Amino acid sequence: MNKNIKKTLIAITVLVVIAIAFLPKILSSTESGAIMPIGRPDMVVPVKAHIVSLETLGNSVYTTGTILANEEVELRSEISGKIIKILFKEGSYVNKGDLLIKINDADLQAQLRRAESKVKLSKEKESRQKQLRDGNLISQEEYDNTLGELHVNEADYDLIKAQIDKTEIRAPFSGIVGLRSVSEGSYVTTNTVMARLQNFNSIKVDFSIPERYSASVKAGDELEFKISGSSNIFKAKVYAIEPKI
Repeated sequence: MNKNIKKTLIAITVLVVIAIAFLPKILSSTESGAIMPIGRPDMVVPVKAHIVSLETLGNSVYTTGTILANEEVELRSEISGKIIKILFKEGSYVNKGDLLIKINDADLQAQLRRAESKVKLSKEKESRQKQLRDGNLISQEEYDNTLGELHVNEADYDLIKAQIDKTEIRAPFSGIVGLRSVSEGSYVTTNTVMARLQNFNSIKVDFSIPERYSASVKAGDELEFKISGSSNIFKAKVYAIEPKI
């Protein structure tokens, strides 16, 4: 019995020693994650990575606007009357100062001739009165009255001439004249829009932005815009800002 017990103790001791001897390796393998399932190959998981770097974030504002001509005006008459001649072709280019429409000025021309005659007579009278005054044959007051009459007649002449000038509708700037809404023989007033004149040497873009962005936009800033129906990108600069509430 004692011999059998002794052999059993020796066997147990050997097993314990062997187990203790291998325990550090097992623990080390477990901590490092090196224990692999038996019979399974290594698994590789693909990943995507992005290297972090310093970049400037864009501060863009998107909005819609309206394209306008650089200059645009409605052609109207400053006086009422009948159109006697139209001297432009619709859609044509005209230069600044070109005569576009002529309104009847027959009555004004008659008034101008009468005023011109009165000015001529007044000048002759003033010349005679001046000689008489210099010879002390009339008083200074009489001469002043004659001189005043001359100035009144000259003013009347200038007024009628200015009215005649208003019967000529001229291009205030160079550009393209659009479709006319009147014909020769039409009677027009100061409210009649006869045609429109536009200058497209450059264009304007009128747009609005929310109030919270107003402080970040100033004259001279560059911007880009696209026209509806076109993929082209155009560049422009802010030239004026109009605050609105």
